[in-house]
Amino acid sequence: MGNTSAAKEWLSCAFKDLEEAELLDKNDFYTDKIGFSLQQACEKCLKAVLAYNNQKITKVHDLVELLAQADTVLNFDAYVETMTKLNGFYIASRYPMPIIYSPTKEQTKVYIVRTQELYETIKSFCS
Repeated sequence: MGNTSAAKEWLSCAFKDLEEAELLDKNDFYTDKIGFSLQQACEKCLKAVLAYNNQKITKVHDLVELLAQADTVLNFDAYVETMTKLNGFYIASRYPMPIIYSPTKEQTKVYIVRTQELYETIKSFCS
């Protein structure tokens, strides 16, 4: 059996980030900030899988790298493209630099749905 309590703590934090992204989207906020909240939600979801599986949680923010680590437990092939896109929001939305990629409102809505799906999949797995 995995470390359910640690996984639930990570998922609780992920839920808050996801809820924040949904709230920002509902209030027509900057899409790069929504992307950052979604990146954070996905990062914490993937770390929940690692915690549940008693794997070491490295201090990394790269979603593709975390996806590869979590993929040893669950198959996340369907999320590679989304994680690659959301990766760009970790640094770009936090520091004064040109934003390389800012999604459209329509793309943001797709990323919200994909993050919700990831969250629900991992929540079910870690229960």
